[in-house]
Amino acid sequence: VITRPGPHFAFGEVRPTGGDLELHRFEVRATGTPTQTELSPEALDAQGWITHHVDALGQPAAVGADFRVRCKPEAIKADMVHLTYRVERRTATGYTPVEDLQPWLGMDAHSVMIGAAGHTVGERIFRHLHAGHHDDHGKSSGAHILFMLHGEDVPPSGVYRVWLQVKRGGRVLTFPFTVSI
Repeated sequence: VITRPGPHFAFGEVRPTGGDLELHRFEVRATGTPTQTELSPEALDAQGWITHHVDALGQPAAVGADFRVRCKPEAIKADMVHLTYRVERRTATGYTPVEDLQPWLGMDAHSVMIGAAGHTVGERIFRHLHAGHHDDHGKSSGAHILFMLHGEDVPPSGVYRVWLQVKRGGRVLTFPFTVSI
């Protein structure tokens, strides 16, 4: 059920048997007067990270919670962008990397990014990313979940909503961030 009035965009990827990956875009409008809000990137700390504190089920929690998820967007050069994530658990000495993430849909982690610019679903930039370095075929860890965009995959500069998805303890956890690329 969509409760917020206005347009809502959905993106779906399918691979028909024997075919190539296809991206399908949908727009659904909910009745009522939409409230226009400007999407702004979240503040980065001195090291370039956005930090969210969460509970064991991945739900938002107060600073100092048992877990935190961090995102670091970096433009490495004109044709390369990295999104680095860290999933960490609070210990007596601070936060340490979670090392018990489980493979999900054949990868250690997934991320989706959708651009804030554009008034229709067709104008929005959409990327579905798989974790990993260029040569490791999607292997990562809670200490360093890296998504690399390069060449034509690098989106135009702007504000993007990004979601990290990981599997831990049999549950798929999704963490949203708003970044500037």
